[in-house]
Amino acid sequence: VMRTPVTPITAEALTSLHHLIGQDARALDEPSKQRLQRHINNEARVRRSTKSVVLGKAKVMSYEDLEEARKKRAAKE
Repeated sequence: VMRTPVTPITAEALTSLHHLIGQDARALDEPSKQRLQRHINNEARVRRSTKSVVLGKAKVMSYEDLEEARKKRAAKE
């Protein structure tokens, strides 16, 4: 029985989790490998078929832009 791993926080923890997943996948028998591959492919298909929704427009701001926005906000208050 597989236990649910803790969400990795560091790069080392992520690498360790990736290694554990690889070990578990290699330990599967052939029908289980096919079932896992089918599950992965179905997830990808759903992701591709889902329409993306634009929530708004964004602007990449430089540090100077941020300082200017802070000054404007401070002037309003």
